[in-house]
Amino acid sequence: MMKSLKQLVSNKYFLIMAAVFSVAIIIRACFFIGFGLGDDSIYAGVVRNIMNGGFRGLDLNYGMDYRVGLYLPILLFFSIFGINDISFVLYPLLASLGSIIVIYFIGKELFGKETGIIAAILMTFCPFDAVFASTMTIDIMTSLFTALSFLFFLKGHNDKSWKFILYFAFASLAMFYNYMIKIPSVLVLCCFAIITLINIRVFIRHLVFYGSFATLLLASFYTDYLLTGRFLNYWHTELTQSARGFGPYWYTLLEYFRWMFYRLGDGSLLFGYLYHALIPALLYVGVRRLRCSYPVIIWALSIFILLEFIPKQWQLPYEPAPRFPRYTHAFVIPSVLMIAEALYSILKWKTYPFAICIAGLVISSIVEAHVLYKTWAEPFSDNNEASQFVLSLKPDRKIISDGWFYNRFEFDAKYKKPHLIVWDINGKRLQYDIIEKKDFAELEKVKNAYIVVGGSRAVYAAMFSVFNLGTSKPPNNWKLIKEIPKKITSYREETLKIFDVK
Repeated sequence: MMKSLKQLVSNKYFLIMAAVFSVAIIIRACFFIGFGLGDDSIYAGVVRNIMNGGFRGLDLNYGMDYRVGLYLPILLFFSIFGINDISFVLYPLLASLGSIIVIYFIGKELFGKETGIIAAILMTFCPFDAVFASTMTIDIMTSLFTALSFLFFLKGHNDKSWKFILYFAFASLAMFYNYMIKIPSVLVLCCFAIITLINIRVFIRHLVFYGSFATLLLASFYTDYLLTGRFLNYWHTELTQSARGFGPYWYTLLEYFRWMFYRLGDGSLLFGYLYHALIPALLYVGVRRLRCSYPVIIWALSIFILLEFIPKQWQLPYEPAPRFPRYTHAFVIPSVLMIAEALYSILKWKTYPFAICIAGLVISSIVEAHVLYKTWAEPFSDNNEASQFVLSLKPDRKIISDGWFYNRFEFDAKYKKPHLIVWDINGKRLQYDIIEKKDFAELEKVKNAYIVVGGSRAVYAAMFSVFNLGTSKPPNNWKLIKEIPKKITSYREETLKIFDVK
C-alpha cells in the first residue's frame, strides 16, 4: 500500500492536478461571497425547518421543498459547522472543485491525460465558477452531477468486463440525485439516447443504465403517491410554481448565445472568453477528432438546443421555458473539454502558440472574474455589515427594515431571534403597505426599536423594495448610531443608516 501511495505521489499528472486543485481553492477563497442571492433565504429556511422538525418540516405543496439533493449536504454542513456563510456555500464550493476532478477524468477517458489536465486548468479559472462557487448557485451542483453521470456512462460504454453494470448503475444514481436537485437536469438523457442510437449494437448493455434510472424514477413517483396522493406531485408543483418565460419567443430567441458571447448589462462576461475559444475548437474536433469527441459535441449541442427551444408546457400557445444567465453553465464542461483537446493539438504542434493561447485564456479569465466579483459582491456589503452591527447591539430591540435586511439578519442570528423582526405596524404590512408605498407616517409612532434604512441589498434588488427614506426626514426621536458611507449607485440610492428609537 505504501508503495502504491509513493507511486501516486511521484506521478507527474497527480502532482499537476494537486497544484491545479490548490490554485482553484485559493481563487475561490479570494472571490468569496457567501449568503445573499435571491433564493438563499428560502433554501436556508427549508434546511432550518428540517433541523427543527425532521423531514416532516418539508411542505410538499411547494416544489422547492422536494429538492432533497440540495438540502441534505447543507443540512450536514449546518449540523457540523453551524449556520454561517461558509457552511451554507460549502456544497457549491465542493461541487465546483469536484468538477475540476471530474473534467480531468472525462478528458482522460475520451482523449488522454494531457487533455484532461488542460481542461482542469481551464475549469479552475472559469470566471463563473471562480466567483459563484461561493454562492448558492445550484447550477454548479447540477453541472457536477451531470458530468459524473456522463463520466460513468462513458466508462460503462467502454468497459468490456462485468464492471459496466456498476458504471451504468452509478451513472443512473448520479442522474437521479441531480433530478432531486432540479428536474430539468435530466435533459442530458437526450444526449445519452443519441449516443446509444449511434452505438445501437450495444443497446442491450445500455439498458442497464436506462433500466436503473427508470427504476429509481418510478420508485420516486410511488413515494410521492404515498406522501401526497399524486404520483407526479413533484413535477406538478415545480411546473406551476416555477418562473414564467420573459416575453414572447422572438424576444428571448438565442438569449443563451448572447450570454455566452456578450457582456451583461453590468459589464461582466460570465464565462470570460471560453465560449469564444469554443468556436475554432468545435470546428477542429468536429473535423479532425470526431471519432473520440462526438460524445461531448452531442452533450453541448443537445443541451443548448433543448434549453433554447423547449417550451415550459407542451401546449398552445407556445410559451418558452424561463431562462436565466446561470443556466448557460450547463454546457461549460463539454465546451471546455473540446477547447482542451484543440489546445493539446496545438501543444503537440508547437509549444509557444499553446503557451500564448492558454495564458491568454487564463489571464483574461482572472480579469473577468475580478469584474464579476466586484459587480456581485459589493452590493451585498452594506446589508452584511449592518446585520452584524445590529446583531451586536445591546439590549435586543425590535428591528424595522425591509425584507432583504431581515433575510440577512435572520441568517446571521442563526434563526434564533425571529421575535425581534417586525412584519407589520398597526395592521399595516411593513414591506408592502409602508415601505413600498412610502407611507412612513406610521413609523413616527414607533418606540423602542432599531431602524435600518438605505444602503444596498443586491445588484438586482428593485429599489421600491428597499427601505429608502428618500426626501422624508427621520423624526427627532430617531438617534443615528451607525452610517455606512458608500458611493451612490443604481443599487444604492442613499447611504445605509441605523437609528436607535427609544
